[in-house]
Amino acid sequence: MRKGKTILDPGQRFTSRMRKTKSTCDKAGLKISGLQSHGPLGRPEVHGEYIKLAIRVAAEIGVPVINTDEGIKAKWTTEEEDFVLIKYTLQEAAFVAERRGVKIGLEPGWLTARARGNDVS
Repeated sequence: MRKGKTILDPGQRFTSRMRKTKSTCDKAGLKISGLQSHGPLGRPEVHGEYIKLAIRVAAEIGVPVINTDEGIKAKWTTEEEDFVLIKYTLQEAAFVAERRGVKIGLEPGWLTARARGNDVS
C-alpha cells in the first residue's frame, strides 16, 4: 500500500459503488428492486464467491432479490456434471441468502432450453 492511498479489494470497491448507487437512487426517490449478478453457475470457483458477495451487498443496501442465470455452458463438462455444479453453487448461495432475507431469481438460459427440448448448441 502506498502512503496516503487506500487500496480496496474488489468486494470493497463493489460494496462502495453500490452504496453510492443506493444513495443516488434514494435521493431520486427510486427503489432498487433487484441486483444483477449473472455468471457461470456451473463454475463455482468463478461465480460462487461473486454471487455470495452480491447477496451480502444486496442485504446491506436493502435490495430484496439478486438475479442470475446458469451462464455459458462449459465445453469440458457433461450436462450431468453441470447439474451437480450448478446445484452446489446455488445451495452455497442459498445458505448466504436465507440468513439475510435475500431471494435468488434464476432466469431461464441454456439449461432451461435443453429441459424444454430445444437444442442450443
